[in-house]
Amino acid sequence: MNIFALAADNPDEDEPDDDPALQSAISDATVFLTQARRLELNSLYEQRMTRSLHRNRAELQDLQAQRRRQYETDREEEVLLARLEDLKDKPYQAPAAPGRNGFVFSSEEISLAAERQRNLEAAQYVLNNKAPWVKYGSTGSGSPDLFAICPNGTSSGGIPAKIYGVSPESSAVRKHYFPEEFTKKRR
Repeated sequence: MNIFALAADNPDEDEPDDDPALQSAISDATVFLTQARRLELNSLYEQRMTRSLHRNRAELQDLQAQRRRQYETDREEEVLLARLEDLKDKPYQAPAAPGRNGFVFSSEEISLAAERQRNLEAAQYVLNNKAPWVKYGSTGSGSPDLFAICPNGTSSGGIPAKIYGVSPESSAVRKHYFPEEFTKKRR
């Protein structure tokens, strides 16, 4: 743009000064013809800077992702140390100095994370050891049969396989809601 502006400021003396728009167009054309190599180099430099910018941005994103992964790893280690201190009936105290990767954790942050991890593990244990109809309730949103068969074809959690296409859970739910169907009829 500066090259074009310079040409517009210094029009050719042998050109008539009839129309300013015409003079501007002539100066632009003259610059384009005489300074084509400079304009081409500017375009080349711009492309190089753009590629460099994209490469640097990608590298920054990779470094940030690596740092986030390292932060999570270090945090998990601190949570394990906090849980060990809890097993020893000692209060957890975060280190005063940064860790080997420069991360600093507060005692409150790690204690809350350790408590959350304990609660998640307890919930997972409870859910893994309950029958599906207990875990999911009888909400009517689905048959217990949906939960009785594992993907590999075996029964889950000691639940017996289906008998004649009906699972014991379905029978138990039906018996609970429609007991009259299961009472023996007298002749």
